[in-house]
Amino acid sequence: MLMLKRKRFSSMGCFLLGCIWLGSLLFSLGEANLAKASEEGGGFFKQTFQVIRWKGPSAILTSGQRFIITEKTKLLSSRGKKKISIEDLPVPCKAEILYSPAPNHDPYALKIHVIQALPGATTDWPTPLPE
Repeated sequence: MLMLKRKRFSSMGCFLLGCIWLGSLLFSLGEANLAKASEEGGGFFKQTFQVIRWKGPSAILTSGQRFIITEKTKLLSSRGKKKISIEDLPVPCKAEILYSPAPNHDPYALKIHVIQALPGATTDWPTPLPE
């Protein structure tokens, strides 16, 4: 009888240790992703889903918001999350934008994931916006 109690404790102890190990692993992976995103965007970041209506070599425009594009900005296509360049970004399109807000200027886009190209979308460069 004493042997059965000890065996039950061992298997319960192993189960609890496994849960703690798995939880710490998942927590550390989440921390690594946050650290990576923070490194790319200066610390604080937000996510939004918007329609991109205009693109330029260093910025995109959505409905009333301008996002700065840098060499660190990752652009992903709607097909299999393949990396694309700003030249290949279809406009207009629905996109998920991960960005770093900036208090005194336009936010920096960290990642732009195209969800869907809209009717009439083209990868051609548009005419420049008026200053």
